[in-house]
Amino acid sequence: MRAILFYCLLFSAFAFAQRQKKSTVKVDSIDYYIELSNFNIKTNNYKFSLSFAQKAIDYAKKTKNKKAEARGFSLLGSLYFDLKKDDDAIQSYYKSIAQYNTFSPSSQQAYAYYKLGLCFMEKGEYSKADTYFDKAKTIYSSIKITSAIELLNLQKAIVYKAKGQYKLAVPIFNQIIAKPDSQDIFKTKAEALYQIGKIELENNRKNLALNYLTRAYDLNALDKNMEQKSKILFSLSLVYEKLLNIDKAHKYLKEYIQLKDSISALNNKKLGSEDYAEFKDGERMKTIEQMDKENKEQQKANKVAKLISILAIALISILSLLSLSLYKNNIIRNKSNLLLKEKIMSFN
Repeated sequence: MRAILFYCLLFSAFAFAQRQKKSTVKVDSIDYYIELSNFNIKTNNYKFSLSFAQKAIDYAKKTKNKKAEARGFSLLGSLYFDLKKDDDAIQSYYKSIAQYNTFSPSSQQAYAYYKLGLCFMEKGEYSKADTYFDKAKTIYSSIKITSAIELLNLQKAIVYKAKGQYKLAVPIFNQIIAKPDSQDIFKTKAEALYQIGKIELENNRKNLALNYLTRAYDLNALDKNMEQKSKILFSLSLVYEKLLNIDKAHKYLKEYIQLKDSISALNNKKLGSEDYAEFKDGERMKTIEQMDKENKEQQKANKVAKLISILAIALISILSLLSLSLYKNNIIRNKSNLLLKEKIMSFN
């Protein structure tokens, strides 16, 4: 008997421990999906990364978590931006910002504006880019994250340069270049050197251009930014051609072509055209389903509203009839009382 009691107690304790374990281990599905999406970015598997980002958005909508929905759309925008799908990225960032704008200013909101500005820069729409960079800067300033402003200043300087406003662009580039390499947190120095090298090249100051571009090339080697390196290589090729050093011009041009081929191959591995089409079809179907659901809910709401309206009219009619009936009964009662009073008086 004691043995049976012992095993019963042991089983109860085990079951209780399991229940406690289950109750304490709670997975935040939104964070989980975002983590999986980021993991697949690192493995260059953008098909799964897009899928998990969409799952994060769907879960956020299901749980009515607006802030998480904003995070999901921002992640989706970043993925589209990496894949050079600028229009899709812009739409995702718009949706993200629309949700973030319902909350207090945050670094995530500012970053979404910053990335939106980058998207418009890629499309050559510099005025729009400038507007969104200004919005990002305002938010970063209001929440006192001044370190991020240097990154925004770089982009604004690039916008000035694209508009031919070199007098506004050059001082900003020089300010970034003057900082020690150890303080180059956002890796802006190589880009600033490249941009000012391009300005010197356009102004036909070949030796100055070579100096800036060579420094940009050396700094880029530490960062390993392939897109940036390809731009620097091409510009170095142009400088050496202008300096009549054809061997070096061909050398850098060859490196540029090889690197561009490598970048193109990597981009193709990120997401095949069929995978992208499949994901967009799925996205469109979900949008159609959501619209259909909202339409049905609206129709249902309209039916309920109509029914309430009919019931209200019916109730008003009943109350009117009841009021009329009471009024008539009151008249009849008054007349009866009057007749009874007259009869009583006649007997007297």
